[in-house]
Amino acid sequence: MLGAAAFVLRDFLGRRLEVEGRIVMANPKRRHSHSRTRMRRAHDSIPKPLLGSCPKCGQKNAPHQICGYCGYYRGVEVIKMEAEAEPAAEKK
Repeated sequence: MLGAAAFVLRDFLGRRLEVEGRIVMANPKRRHSHSRTRMRRAHDSIPKPLLGSCPKCGQKNAPHQICGYCGYYRGVEVIKMEAEAEPAAEKK
């Protein structure tokens, strides 16, 4: 049936997208069950970030990163951190 509207479009993989003037899309033959949908989505969750503790001060931080609290990495001071300012009430 080669009519006037029978030219063929192809996608990047070479599959036909149009037959006899109608666009052909991929559609599922059957509905997915709740169980199969949930099994597919079982791996879609976002993992919790990995946290280690600083051996110097004990604060939680990401592994292989400088501690944001004390400025140490693997027992070596990398960043000099300023001392926390004391509240004005304690200076009296």
